[in-house]
Amino acid sequence: MVDGALGGEEEKPEVEAPGALAGAEAFAAAVVAIASRQDPEVARDTSAFLKEQTRLLQTQRRHLDDEHARRISELSRQSKLLRGQRIGQGFRIAFQVAVVLLALVIITGIGVMLHDAFTSRSVVIESFDVPSSLVVRGITGKVVASGLIDELTRLQAATLGLRDRRRSLRNAWSSEVQLAVPEVGISIGEISRLLKARLGHDLHISGDVVEVPSGLALTVRGDGVAAKTFRGAAGTLNSLTMQAAGYVYAQSQPAQWAHYLASTGRFDEGIIFAREAFSRTEPAERGALLVEIGLALGQSGRH
Repeated sequence: MVDGALGGEEEKPEVEAPGALAGAEAFAAAVVAIASRQDPEVARDTSAFLKEQTRLLQTQRRHLDDEHARRISELSRQSKLLRGQRIGQGFRIAFQVAVVLLALVIITGIGVMLHDAFTSRSVVIESFDVPSSLVVRGITGKVVASGLIDELTRLQAATLGLRDRRRSLRNAWSSEVQLAVPEVGISIGEISRLLKARLGHDLHISGDVVEVPSGLALTVRGDGVAAKTFRGAAGTLNSLTMQAAGYVYAQSQPAQWAHYLASTGRFDEGIIFAREAFSRTEPAERGALLVEIGLALGQSGRH
């Protein structure tokens, strides 16, 4: 037993469990008890050796406990770091998705504005020029323009049969989106109008109202529309607006105007107008003018 304890046994593992320490102490006590009955010096040496081994095992156990605590702390730190990285990655992904969505919205908006600009065929009524003497009486440029567009809308309502070929009507200041573009100083509505002015086929109508010795003079003019003045007494602005609206409607939408004349029984006037407007009408609408001439001839009894 003494020979095995002093060197006859195989090398033991470096790390011993607490149970191994208790076993070692019991084994040391047993060896000392046996050796003391034979040789006191051997017993002392054996006891010292075993106590040294016990202290070594205790030191290894403390180191193992410290290492375990350090590993737990390091794993906790790494777990927090990975959690922070995952959160940061989530924010980055969310930001990238938001940027992509914003870009898609902007691209879609630009595409819609370009499509509207290319396909725009509207009659745009600009604000009229009005002297201050009329403005103080409530007759402003917007009031005159609004009255003109109201009358044009009434004329369009009377030509429902040609809805697919007529132009839309709008004020120059209507449907404006007041979303300013940073560091540019213009709104989305202004950008849309600029695109339509450059790429579209809108017909812009403007004019003015002045006081003359006989009363009022209302002048209308526009893109491809020759200026024409309508005169009347001071209180006949509504009548002048109706005449101006008829002129603008006839110049901007000849097929619809010919249809309107025929629908109101003005057959001869409609035939004369359709023949005169045929050469200046777009080729796509000339067939409609010929149809209106035929209908007017048939309804008037002239063949």
